[in-house]
Amino acid sequence: MTTIPLTMAQGLTRYLAAQSSEVDGPGGGRLCQGEPAASHHGLHQFDRAGCHEHGAAAAVAYANRLPLLLLPGDVFASRRPDPVLQQVEAFGDPTISVSDCFRPVSRWWARITRPEQILESLPQALRVLTDPADCGPVTLALPQDVQTEAYDFPISPPPRAACSAIRRRG
Repeated sequence: MTTIPLTMAQGLTRYLAAQSSEVDGPGGGRLCQGEPAASHHGLHQFDRAGCHEHGAAAAVAYANRLPLLLLPGDVFASRRPDPVLQQVEAFGDPTISVSDCFRPVSRWWARITRPEQILESLPQALRVLTDPADCGPVTLALPQDVQTEAYDFPISPPPRAACSAIRRRG
């Protein structure tokens, strides 16, 4: 298998950019609309509007079974530096962060603590986003240091079968 060294954030955006749906006929259209953009935390996201009302959006998407991919920046996996903005003062558990608030309103939630975990987590996240029965918000909490860690990602195109279930809602 041929690989290419990428940061976790680059691997994630390449994977998402390669996904398509069958909504617009054979070959489909891009699953993630808009261009990837870096936020002030280095997080790459697909978001035209730049909406910051993530909590309200997640709750509405959860209640109405709408696909919504949330990629919040998270505390450093190495726990350095300490404290950081996303950290919550939970004195009994230093692993709790602001990203944990999305757990109750996510159909699927994961914290990516190693770059290679994205290879397993993204297909699972897209399965939930495209499954009419399970559809709803998906959260991948991305620690700031892990976003910049390099990994040898496979060059072969990601499977698109997970996205074939998307249909227009009438």
